[in-house]
Formats: sequence, C-alpha cells, structure tokens
Amino acid sequence: GIWTRFDRIWSRHATYFRFRSPFSLLPGSLACWPHRFANDQQMPGRATIAVLTLARHRDGIWISRLVERLRQRLLDAAAAERGGSAERRNGRSAERRHDEYEVEVVCLEDLHGDDAFPLSSPPPSWAGLVNRVSDAASPSEAKAALAALRVAEMWGVPVFNGPRAYSICVNKVLHHHAFARAGLRTPRSVKVQRRSAGRGDERGGGGSRDDLLRAAEALEGAGCRWPFLIKPNSAGFGAGIKSFADKSELEEFAEGADIGDVSEDGVALLQEYVRPVDGCICRAWFLHGRVQCAVRRALLDDPADPESDFAAGCAAGGGCSLARAGKGRRTGGPTTSAWKASDEVAEDVEAVLRVMGKDCHAGSVELLRGEDGARIYFDLNLLSTLPLDDGSVGDGDGVWSPGYDPWLELADGIIAEILVVENSLSVLYFHFQMKCRCEPTITTMVGNHQIQVEVLIINGVSCLSKLVGGFA
Repeated sequence: GIWTRFDRIWSRHATYFRFRSPFSLLPGSLACWPHRFANDQQMPGRATIAVLTLARHRDGIWISRLVERLRQRLLDAAAAERGGSAERRNGRSAERRHDEYEVEVVCLEDLHGDDAFPLSSPPPSWAGLVNRVSDAASPSEAKAALAALRVAEMWGVPVFNGPRAYSICVNKVLHHHAFARAGLRTPRSVKVQRRSAGRGDERGGGGSRDDLLRAAEALEGAGCRWPFLIKPNSAGFGAGIKSFADKSELEEFAEGADIGDVSEDGVALLQEYVRPVDGCICRAWFLHGRVQCAVRRALLDDPADPESDFAAGCAAGGGCSLARAGKGRRTGGPTTSAWKASDEVAEDVEAVLRVMGKDCHAGSVELLRGEDGARIYFDLNLLSTLPLDDGSVGDGDGVWSPGYDPWLELADGIIAEILVVENSLSVLYFHFQMKCRCEPTITTMVGNHQIQVEVLIINGVSCLSKLVGGFA
C-alpha cells in the first residue's frame, strides 16, 4: 500500500534527508524527532535502471524481451511528456523525465571486482535494480546475488524482487513452507540432507542411502503411493528430477547415491508423485500482489521418460526451460494454452504473497489438481518466462484480449515501482529545498497520493516536524 511505499522512500534515503520516518512511531503519534535537514546536499544523479542477471543468461529471452519492453515504455512516456501541456510539464519540474533514464543489463559476475562494486563505498548510481537472477542459480551464485541485492537496499537503491523473496525462491524447502504458511496444499515431501564428513559412512558423504530409504518409509507411512520423485533443493527448470517406480528402483539408486550429487547444496526432497486429474499443469504469474495471467499445459505422458513432464517447458510454452536448450522441441511436445485463473487460485496466490513479503513484486506459482480435485502447489519462482508471442501458447478460447502483451505489463510494474520511488523522492527534496524556508506546511505527491508535511525552523535550520495528513 501507499503507507509501505512512502515508508520505503523515507527509510531508504535517510542518508540524504537526515530525519527519522514518522512511520517508525506508528501506531500512535505521528510526531517525529526533529532532525537537521541537509539543505546543501544535492540529489544524486541516478538515471540507470539496472537489470541484474547471470553472465550465461545475458542473452536469454527473459532478459532481452524485458529490456526491450522497458525501453519501449520509457520512450512512450517520454513522448507523452514532450506532448503534454506547459502547465503539466512545469508541475513535473522537480522530477526526472522518462527520457533521462536508460536500461542496462548488469551481470552478477561483473560486480565482484573492487573497481566495479567497491567495499565500504556506494554501489553504482542506479535509479533502481531489477533482480532477474535465476531462481536456479548455484548456491554460490545465489549467495552473491543476495549480497548484491542487500547492498543495493542498504545504499537506498530501489530493488524490484528483493533479497527476502529471492532467498525463499531459490530454496524448494522454503517453497513448501511458504505454501503451507499460506494454508495451501503441497505434495507430501521429506527433506533428505547430506551429512557432514565424519558423521556418516566411510565416504564422508553421510548416510545418503539410509536417509533416502527412511524418507521413503515416511512417505509410505503417510499413505503415499509409488512412484516417488527426488528433487534437488537448489535447481530449477526441471533439472535433476528423478522418478522411482517402486522401492527397488530407489534402493538401486541409493546404493551409489550421494545427495551432494543430486543437489549442489546437499539438500533434496523425496516427494510423492501427484498425477493431475485433468492431465494438466498450470502456472499463474503474479505482479504487485495480484494474478497477472496464467497458462495450462498438457502433460507429455511419455512412459519412457517420466521426468519429461517436469522439464518440458515449465508450464510456460516453448521458451522457458534451460533444460531443453540445444535439444530442440520434442515431437508432440506440450500443448500450452491461455488459462483464466479461478477466483480461488487468485486468492491462493494473494495468500502466499502475503507470506513472501513486500519485496516479492513479480513471479509465478505452479499448481495442479489432485485426484480429489484439490489444488496442489509445488513451485514458486521470481524468474519465470512470461508467455511469448511465438505461437507456443494458444488462446483459442479468447482468454486474453487481442494483442495482449504481459511483458509490457511487467515493464509497467517495474517502472511504477522504481520511478515512483525515485521521482517522489525528487519531488519531496525539491519542495523542502524551495519552500521550507518560508512555508510552515509542504504539500507534495507520492505516486497518486497527496501528502502534507509540517516544517519547523530551529536555529534557522529547516527540520521535519510531523506528517500532517494526506493518507487514507
């Protein structure tokens, strides 16, 4: 909501404002501790919207298509500004114009050197940072990404899809906890973890065989039926998933198994296989707390390759899965079509997003319907390739309006999140600089909301006194 957004502006830019957020005192009085305002401080010149990704994904469609749409939207907005009335242009004089922004792809690996991302110094002067680092990044890459996102936040850079949400989405164990906390059903699963050397068998790998067999017994005891699946905790795109038709297959696998070989972080999930009652897997994308669009994909039903149902397009059409890169499209591959998510699914998505937190701005969930018709959720991602206009997603039922482009919606959501923060900060700073010496109350805008701030003069220095009003 707007309260959260304004608090985000305030807290991130304390370096420039030198006063305390009135929201730190809520509930209760809105009065603030008067702090000196740095009148001589100039707003930093930040005009680059950075799109963060891994070097090997720099040319991926989920990066290039988004960059295209961001640039398109900025150009459209700049043209509209140039064509606006003089009165409207004057009213925006304190804000950065849309044509003063540029979009740049930044690779995580390039931030490692001291020259690029020096310690104890501010990061690059970005207007905002868009996190497009894969949820399937290796543990070391995920750790580096979390550090970069957190550093950006510390220095007041608006982050789209922040570190809290990312830390959940790179960990399948946390997927299950997030769904469970939201009251949603997931496939029954048991975590299997590689033990430290010295606590297990002579290989130092640590009891992988016995732990797998105990996990299978636990699933059987809970009433689960074979086949079972093993999934790596830190992978994605369906990579590393194996299916076991019965206990003998699992025992054969377990004889030479080390969980470290299954998942890079040494954690895996042994999980019941839930066959969708309608033969389809669905994916619903979300944007700013609401379902954006959704698709459904028919399973491949390949008896010789049961894992194919989990690595064939990730329920997003033809362009999603890195697991299929270079392999070509399967003959008789998945049929993906536009799908209108039900009100119940929309409510489920909103529930899990409340668990995820305020820095979870865009992503997707995957779900299916079990034998009893119940909705079962099994995947949660920040980086999911939206439907493409390459013919891989059909819309014979007219679910989407003609020309619908979810990528433009995503670009709009990013620009709204980053530019509202940036421009609201600029407007507030401008009003303090220009008006606080002579006006006891300053009125300005945060997004589409008008706010009023009361000013005190203490020893000739302008100070924030309290937030007067303007919020519902």
